[in-house]
Amino acid sequence: MKSFPITKEMRNNIARILTSKAVEKEIRAIAKEADRLNTVFWKLYEKKLRVASGIPSTRWPELIQQEIATHVYQYIPRVTTKNGTKEALRIDGDSDAVKYRNTWLNTNLMETLYKKIDRRVHFSRDLTLVFTAPKPLASMKGGNLIDDPELIADIEALELRTKSVLTAARDFHDQVQTILNSCRTSKQLQELLPEGAKYLPEPADKGKNLVPSELAASVTEMLQKGIPPVQTTAA
Repeated sequence: MKSFPITKEMRNNIARILTSKAVEKEIRAIAKEADRLNTVFWKLYEKKLRVASGIPSTRWPELIQQEIATHVYQYIPRVTTKNGTKEALRIDGDSDAVKYRNTWLNTNLMETLYKKIDRRVHFSRDLTLVFTAPKPLASMKGGNLIDDPELIADIEALELRTKSVLTAARDFHDQVQTILNSCRTSKQLQELLPEGAKYLPEPADKGKNLVPSELAASVTEMLQKGIPPVQTTAA
């Protein structure tokens, strides 16, 4: 294949693709762990609700439908601190690890993460754990507060893991971008980073862009005689 120049847009696209491939396995593992914690949270919630209300879980769909109880759909889990409460998991959207995450990762991969670790606070920049109820359950005062030590520890571990993988994605992206910036042509990229060269666009087939001879002749004639006036139909 004949070598061709690499544009900035091509470099950015390749860097995003390679970074996404490098962290995809870990991002999906994080989403899977968040899903597991979601299940644990609602099982604990269901037990608390039964103790507080004395009503079995099987009755809640009916009571919610009759508007006797308020349906809880999602909770951002919180934990108690000396100064009140705080989100059980919250990653600062202005931090270096996540500020430009959409630059490093493709949309599909970010949506995998956002299914459980969503953009909910601080102008939708911060990442916050969101738990979605798997079945109809009634809203309970303080229901989003977690007091189970094991669940709290698992959420803290998930926060650390998420920060770590996003930081790693940023560092990897920077390294790939450095390599790409050193390449000016597809040939150079093929020699230096073949894995990246696979994602270069196919060069345009110049043969398909040739102007038909008839059109060229028409343009030449108009240049010589001038463009004919537009013919209008009398009303």
